[in-house]
Amino acid sequence: MVEPERLFFYEALLQQLVDDGFEDAAALIESKYKVKPNSMLRKDHLFDIFNKCGYLSSRVLLESKLNEEEDVLKCGKNRVREVLSYTNVPVEMNPDLNEVSYRIMAEILNHKPSRCVAQSHDCSLVAVGGVSGSVRVIPFINVLNKREKRKPNTLSTNTLSGHIEQVDALDFHPRKNVLASGGIDNTIIFHDINTSNGFIYSTSEMKRINDMFSIRCMKFHPCGDFLFAGTSNSIIRLYDVVTSKCYTSSKTTHQHKGGGINGCDFNLLGSLLFTAGSDGSILIWDSKNLECIYSMDSAHSDLPVISIKCDVNNHYLLSSGLNGITKLYDLRMLKEITSYGHERNNCIRTFSTFINNYNYFITFSVLSDNNLNHSEGSLYSINNSSLVLDITSAFGQTTIWDALSSNDEFSVITASEDSKTQIINFYDPNL
Repeated sequence: MVEPERLFFYEALLQQLVDDGFEDAAALIESKYKVKPNSMLRKDHLFDIFNKCGYLSSRVLLESKLNEEEDVLKCGKNRVREVLSYTNVPVEMNPDLNEVSYRIMAEILNHKPSRCVAQSHDCSLVAVGGVSGSVRVIPFINVLNKREKRKPNTLSTNTLSGHIEQVDALDFHPRKNVLASGGIDNTIIFHDINTSNGFIYSTSEMKRINDMFSIRCMKFHPCGDFLFAGTSNSIIRLYDVVTSKCYTSSKTTHQHKGGGINGCDFNLLGSLLFTAGSDGSILIWDSKNLECIYSMDSAHSDLPVISIKCDVNNHYLLSSGLNGITKLYDLRMLKEITSYGHERNNCIRTFSTFINNYNYFITFSVLSDNNLNHSEGSLYSINNSSLVLDITSAFGQTTIWDALSSNDEFSVITASEDSKTQIINFYDPNL
């Protein structure tokens, strides 16, 4: 069988054989491979193309290609710097702690193993999705004591239905209590949640969008009018929240080259979109026109990139790959600063996230030994590029599939295989 993408080439090749008087050879190939000459082509079409390009020396072609790649790279860096220059809003960061320890502030038990977690912008809600196809929403009550700002109200939890298979992606609207959920049933559902003072009064399904591929990651644009969805397909998708229209890049050659999109993030003001692909690349997009302006190929030794995050000050990018390595990049220079962890053959997932308003980030790795999975978690300092704390003992032998940083506390919220959602708080034990 001839590959579909090569069919036109072979049709042109057979037509060239006919043009040159080799009808017998063309007929033999046609009968064996069921490919017919393309009679719509002008005479000597393929030969003319070869005659114009084929005799160029490899040196000329190589120099031309290198010069072109250099120009594209330089142009991309300039575009990124240009966008950052007029969209940067400095955010004051909290000072580093002299010593860091952790404590479990809350454990919320879910009905089935969890796969993803999200927190509302005002921190009043946490949503957890998993293998059951349902989404559990937990409201939080303000307590404002020295140790914590709020605690979960487990008496007022609500279960959102609508998906028929596993939920793999969740994200809250930046200003409203609207939750978007997506999973392997190729569906995105928008849920409206009516809550006040730590209680959920009602929930309703606002709308749903049916895609052709399973949903792997989602992120609302900071303006709230658009939702980016990464799927098992390599083409990016930006949905209009109101009309449900789907937009993508007009330049098809600037998409990921194969596989799906595993992770995504916007910078603070939404001027840049970052995507992590199964093809091993990280792409940076101008979110205004969905144009890919910079590509970081082979970011993790040609292995899939699992997660990508941008810090609030547009200074750093954080990526994690299937090789177990997490890399920190200077976004302004588009250069790798350092890498963390080491390559492991038994690593099946690694992801990371910045701690909001702190110069720390946390990584989680899922390791498989003798068909048993377990996780490791580590907190790192950006300022001195060092390991600050190993938190693996916080979740024992279970598997952490997703985690996010709390929007206004030095904490992370996890989704795990043992159906628990933990809130792990970091603090200075000397204070």
